[in-house]
Amino acid sequence: MRRAFVIVSACWGFLCLGCVPYTTYQQTKAELEKTKDAHADLVKKYNQALTRLAARDKSAGESQSPLLAQLRRLQEERDQLSKQQEASLAFTQTDLRKVQGAEDEKGGMRLGEALLFDEGRNDLKPGAARVLDEIVPILRTTYPDEMVIIEGHTDNKPLDRTKKIWEFNIRLGYERAHTVFEYFLSHGIPESRMILRSYGYSKPITTETMNTEEGRRQNRRVVVRRGGPQI
Repeated sequence: MRRAFVIVSACWGFLCLGCVPYTTYQQTKAELEKTKDAHADLVKKYNQALTRLAARDKSAGESQSPLLAQLRRLQEERDQLSKQQEASLAFTQTDLRKVQGAEDEKGGMRLGEALLFDEGRNDLKPGAARVLDEIVPILRTTYPDEMVIIEGHTDNKPLDRTKKIWEFNIRLGYERAHTVFEYFLSHGIPESRMILRSYGYSKPITTETMNTEEGRRQNRRVVVRRGGPQI
């Protein structure tokens, strides 16, 4: 039986375009490698500065600590690199326009409840296949050598009616991602290209609306993301 792996930790990816000269691809990949190395170096420096700061006298004021200023600078640089990476692996507006009903979610392709699943369910709604059929050629033709990340999300309501089936929302989120995985698999996307993640209700679209009926409806979704070239 084919299986998919759940990866909860952060996953670094690289940019790879479908039909570009090999030299252009190599140059772009090298630039992203540099970005990745720069990020790792920043994380190392940040952790070192944090350790030194913790060892200092806790009573020292912020204005007297140059380490705090260094931490702020490193945080800003890290955030900027993260934004650059997200932008390099974002679906384009052209991609999104090809999938009716799909919305942008930080570079990913958001497929809401109205497109795929009923509340508390993981089986595809009538018409969901049409939506997924519009995504498959994008993954196969535009980004043929990239990993595909499939995220499952739920609302924050307790699973009263379906608790015996799923027990926890994070399991329901995984099963929704797995349903999309199986559909892609049956339509020519290899298992080796796909990564599954479940966030349950831990990543609402906005925290301001997560406790409203409309907010919960929006949070019941699957997000498909580009994951960069296969290793």
